[in-house]
Amino acid sequence: MLHPELTIIIPVYKVEDYLDRCIKSVLQQTFSDWELILVDDGSPDQCGKICDRYAGEDRRIRVLHTSNGGQSRARNLALDLAHGRFITFVDADDYILDKQTLEYAMNVFEENPHVDMVTFPHICVDSDGNEILDSQDVFKEEQSPVLISDKAYFISHLDLIKTIQPCYIVSTPWAKIFRKELWEEIRFPEGMIFEDAYVLCDIIPLLKTVAFTNKGCYYYNYNPSSSLRQAVSKERFFYRINVLLHYNEALFNLTGNNCIPDLIYYLVQGKHHWGNEVDITSVCNQIDNMIKMKGMAIMGKSGMFIKIIGTKNLVLLKILYDRLKGKSADLHDF
Repeated sequence: MLHPELTIIIPVYKVEDYLDRCIKSVLQQTFSDWELILVDDGSPDQCGKICDRYAGEDRRIRVLHTSNGGQSRARNLALDLAHGRFITFVDADDYILDKQTLEYAMNVFEENPHVDMVTFPHICVDSDGNEILDSQDVFKEEQSPVLISDKAYFISHLDLIKTIQPCYIVSTPWAKIFRKELWEEIRFPEGMIFEDAYVLCDIIPLLKTVAFTNKGCYYYNYNPSSSLRQAVSKERFFYRINVLLHYNEALFNLTGNNCIPDLIYYLVQGKHHWGNEVDITSVCNQIDNMIKMKGMAIMGKSGMFIKIIGTKNLVLLKILYDRLKGKSADLHDF
């Protein structure tokens, strides 16, 4: 298909037990004007052969075999090859449960030409298919501006960035469909984790209107052994800080708000856990410079306090206070 409406991108690596289910969930969609790009990211199992088999059976499916370079690189390679007017991403161990999911979302675009991105429901499930978390419950519990109803609900990018939670499943590229032009200058950062949240901070400022619909369903497979849930590591800690810094910049530029309190919280937790094994000087200096450049107003009274004693001293004081109170870091916070 030379000019499909939708390009579906699936990076593939060590998922032979899930890949059939994932691809079949795409094939069963009632919306059929799509191309599927499977990127075999040097997978050492049978994934490459599975991809080739499906490509031989359906001309809408293309396969790219490449050396292992990680999920971001795989997605970027597919973006370079995409022919569709719209883009969506699916993880190879996930699947689209509702057969009309893509049709529902694409209809929103057709009926509302001003929309740049459509988000549809997802459910987090374990390896046995048991539901762990429903995205609509998240929206209700957190009282976000997302209205759960039979009709699509529209918000601006200013409201959207307030609902995004960096490093969590809400800030992911899947369960969303984007206009292709949003990705003309944007690519996933390679060689890092939490890359989904990082790249969405680049996408959000380009959005004029976002639509949320409660129709359809994406099933996210919760994998405790995935790279995001392995044992706590200093590397992962600093990646998360890096994403929060990037998110803070986007948040401030769009709304004048900030997430510096969250940054300080994570720095405190990191020092609680690793002590002198982690050097937070560089991050603290970035926060100090940010407050000097943006003005103390971005932190209110806290900004004045930080300007007087510095972020690093504030973190150390908080650690001392917590220890006097008998508190310690919660490893789940990483």
